Amino acid sequence: MATTITRKKTASAGKGLALAAQLYTLRDHLAKPDQVPGTLRRVAKIGFRNVQLSGGCLMSMNPLELRGILDDAGLKAVGHHTSYEQLSAEFDRVVDALHALGIRYTAIAWCGESYRGSAARWKKTAKLFSQMGQRLAAEGITLQYHNHQFEFERFAGQVGLEILFGHSDPKYLQAELDTAWVAAGFQDPAAWISRLKGRVDQIHAKDIQVASVEYASETRVMEVGRGALDWPGILAACRKAGVRDILIEQDGNFMGGDPFKSLAASFNYLSGLLNAQ
Repeated sequence: MATTITRKKTASAGKGLALAAQLYTLRDHLAKPDQVPGTLRRVAKIGFRNVQLSGGCLMSMNPLELRGILDDAGLKAVGHHTSYEQLSAEFDRVVDALHALGIRYTAIAWCGESYRGSAARWKKTAKLFSQMGQRLAAEGITLQYHNHQFEFERFAGQVGLEILFGHSDPKYLQAELDTAWVAAGFQDPAAWISRLKGRVDQIHAKDIQVASVEYASETRVMEVGRGALDWPGILAACRKAGVRDILIEQDGNFMGGDPFKSLAASFNYLSGLLNAQ
C-alpha cells in the first residue's frame, strides 16, 4: 500500500448535469505517460472540465503524479473503470489511488461468462457486487456496473440487468448505464434511466447508428447526435432520475479518424441541448 496517501472520504462531484470525457475514447493517445499531459490539455481545450479514467496507461501511473497533471490541465476526474477481479485482489491499492485522485465513483466495466449466462449466476453476481459495494462505501466510494449488450439476454422473462439490479442492494450498487449498448439490446435508454432513478448518478453518452442483436461493432458507434438515439428524451430522463455526470464516450469510427474531433462534436451537441433546456 502506498505510504504517501492519506485515506479520506472524497467530496461530492456536485449537483446537476455535467459533461465529462470518457478517456477510453483517447486510449491511443494515452498509451505512454509522456503523452498524458498534452492529451489532457487538448481535452480541456475542447471545453471539458471533467473526465473519467479508463484505458491507456492512466491507472498504472503514480496517482499523485496523475492528479497533478489533471490539475495543471484544469480537469477533475469524476469516475474510473475497474474489474471485480482487480477490486478483489488489489482493494487497498485501488482505494488509495481513487482517494489520491479525488474520485468517488468506480465502475465494474465488464463481467465474464462465469458471472452471467443464467438467472442463478446473475443473482450470485448481484450478491458479490453488493458486498464489494459495501466495502467501497465504507471508504466513501460508490460502486457502479457498466453494461454492454449481453445484459439484455432473457432468463425466465427477465433480462440480466433486471436480475442484477433487482437482487443487489441499491445502497451499494449503482448503474453506469451505457446508452448505445442499451439501444443495441433493443431497449430504450431513457426508459432504463427512469427505471433506475436514484441509483444512476452517471451515464455513458454514446450514440449508435443502428441497433442490432449482433455485438455492435465500432463502425456502428458514432458522435452523440449523429446516430439513432433520442438525446432530448435521454437528457430529460437524466434530470428526473438524478443523474449527475454525462460521460461522453466513443469506441471507434471517429470523425476523420480523429477521436478529438469526435469528442468535440459530441461535447458541442450536448452542450447546446443542455443550454437550451
